[in-house]
Amino acid sequence: MNQNYSDEQIMEQYALWLKNVPENDELYSRLIAMKDDFEQINDSFYTQIAFGTGGLRGKLGPGPNRMNVYTVERATKGIADYLNERIAEENAIAKVAIAFDSRINSRLFAQCAAAVFAAKGIKAYIYPSMQPTPVLSYTVRHLECTAGICITASHNPSEYNGYKAYGADGSQYMDEECALITEKIEKISYFDGNGRADYQRGLEEGMIIEISEDTVNDFLDTVYSNRLECGAGDTKLKVAYTPLNGTGRHCVTSILKRCGNADITIVSEQAQPDGLFPTCPYPNPEMAEALKLGIALCEETKADLLIASDPDCDRMALAPFSGGRCHRLSGNEVGVLFFDYICKMRIKNNTMPDRPYMITTIVSTGMIDALAEKYNVEVIRTLTGFKYIGGKIGELERIGRKKDFIFGFEESIGYMIGDYTRDKDGVGAAMMACDMAKYEKSRGGDLYTAMQELYAEHGYYMCDTQSFTFPGEEGMFTMAGIMNSLRECPPSKMGENEITSRIDYNEGINGMVPSNVLEYNIKGGKLVIRPSGTEPKIKAYAFSNHSDKAESERILAELKETA
Repeated sequence: MNQNYSDEQIMEQYALWLKNVPENDELYSRLIAMKDDFEQINDSFYTQIAFGTGGLRGKLGPGPNRMNVYTVERATKGIADYLNERIAEENAIAKVAIAFDSRINSRLFAQCAAAVFAAKGIKAYIYPSMQPTPVLSYTVRHLECTAGICITASHNPSEYNGYKAYGADGSQYMDEECALITEKIEKISYFDGNGRADYQRGLEEGMIIEISEDTVNDFLDTVYSNRLECGAGDTKLKVAYTPLNGTGRHCVTSILKRCGNADITIVSEQAQPDGLFPTCPYPNPEMAEALKLGIALCEETKADLLIASDPDCDRMALAPFSGGRCHRLSGNEVGVLFFDYICKMRIKNNTMPDRPYMITTIVSTGMIDALAEKYNVEVIRTLTGFKYIGGKIGELERIGRKKDFIFGFEESIGYMIGDYTRDKDGVGAAMMACDMAKYEKSRGGDLYTAMQELYAEHGYYMCDTQSFTFPGEEGMFTMAGIMNSLRECPPSKMGENEITSRIDYNEGINGMVPSNVLEYNIKGGKLVIRPSGTEPKIKAYAFSNHSDKAESERILAELKETA
């Protein structure tokens, strides 16, 4: 659990780090630089980064509330102890796959983790060059590993890094496993004198093994095998693409070229890996600012669509060109388009399972339910986070429904087009987006007009997400206070609309683990409030639904104002 220190304990922790971090270490210089700034010391030392949603994630720097080699080493030791205890019971050999992205210190942290596992008697299979997160999720099962680690902070700003931890099924650790690992981590000090093995010696002794390019090629083969025949014939597509200075360029362009999309133009300023993300300080392709250069390129070249992947290439954004300009689609809209396309193509190709199901989250659009009714597909909703989607696939697989899964997505531009990964995959999503665009182009349309046709058929399901930031120690208390006050003094109205029902996911709903999420339903819409699991933010998700577009827009605006 997160532990907050007193002022005295904070200074004790600061002194401990100052004593133990070598003077030639860059972290030591940063410790010295903050010695007269208690506010900075407090923010770095008042608590420890909690191991939970997505493993670890935080700002780079010295201290237990920062990402550095010491927090990475400590977390890795905890995971190693957890794995060694399990394999002792199962009489097995532990193996861990490791990957990293383009962020500052990602390679260093990955090699640190590999060296710790080697010191603990666990074989570490590590990619020698940066790879997308979905490649890591695939690799865990492909190499029959016990666990996986990916060093990435996904779409966070450049001053962040993180540590995603995966189980043997290629899915991020679930809550129960996170709790068990946290118990191990909390028994370990940051400076216990029992560090990591020498990385180079680990390579020489065979405890650290570099993963070959063959595994990446196997991943791409598997992605390609999940293509759906759409009957677009020789329809040509022109694509603008940006990897946002991340890991996606090789895999995304490789799979698109393999699918016959040779006309790909890459945003030059965002083509090369760069952890500083100089053209978009917040490299989140959900945000308009991150797509500014990509949209300009798409409109200049008159490409059929812009594809953007986030730095670790697990998320993908789309902006189709229609009517002389690019239209940025929301994650929910892309999810709806994918689901409709998958159902149509599977029915057309006679590959729809007898009991098909798709999985999405409690903060994804209700339009999915309308489409699911049309296509007779079961919709399963989970808490926010792809670990719940991946976990649910595994759970259903174990009871004989391995072939029934057809699609998974969450509103924050994360999509899973097949179960070859157990996490969202920007590579497979890019492939399917192009095939879908080809299909629409062969019919004389595009993805933007296809979305308008779905609205006209099913109603105007509109969604918008607002994020409210609360940084630092005070922010943690502020967010907790807001959620507590909403429970203690629940609102009765959303604007002028009476609340028809209220759901508190802390009570555990439909078999889900309790979660700090509140949902308020009104006629024609709802508002969902939840603190982010990876950033110091409270997110408010507004949803509206009406057959009349203007009325749906009015309800949505009112819910956003209420938030």
